Amino acid sequence: MKLTVINLDEHIKTLTDIEKNQVPFACSVAMNETVKTLAQKYLPRVIDRYVDKGANAYTKRGFYYFRSNKRNLVAYVGSKDDNEYLDTIIYGGTVKPLKDNRFLIQPVNARLNKYGNLPRNSHQRRKSNEHLYFQGKPSKRSPYGLYRRYKKKAPKLITRYDRKNRRQRGIFPAPTLARHFVRKQFIVNYNIAFTNIMMRGHAKPTGF
Repeated sequence: MKLTVINLDEHIKTLTDIEKNQVPFACSVAMNETVKTLAQKYLPRVIDRYVDKGANAYTKRGFYYFRSNKRNLVAYVGSKDDNEYLDTIIYGGTVKPLKDNRFLIQPVNARLNKYGNLPRNSHQRRKSNEHLYFQGKPSKRSPYGLYRRYKKKAPKLITRYDRKNRRQRGIFPAPTLARHFVRKQFIVNYNIAFTNIMMRGHAKPTGF
């Protein structure tokens, strides 16, 4: 999601030469404030409207922003490299197993957290408790997964893992939302930045 400077031609026509010299700096300050708010506040807030039961904290921390400067008036917001899930819910794609797993872990009879996910490390704790749980198939027709042992009844499938990937459609229109946000917020931030710069005396008169 790349942000470039909005057309300020009409505004610049009304400025003195000294004021014009501060336009790139004001633009950079405004762009940086805009992408910072976009990445740290706006997108993490609105993502809950599109993700069933809301996005968890890890997903909301998955955005980062690149700052502009007055010589390179380009700023952008992206998703962090270690948050592939965020990319797939924005653009769609293939969901793959987590690191060190051969298959996707699909809850069947496991308790989930408020976001609809397995609580952290809960699957690993069950796997390590070999007295109560086992991995495999209790019968030829049973799906492969993690089962709970019982003394007087058949094993219960807790988590199933027989799929190596799955397709995910894009459900979070982050680029569209970002464009609407920038159109409204950039000019507000620019006006604040330009006013503050002029009031602080950054516009120094040139010599004769």
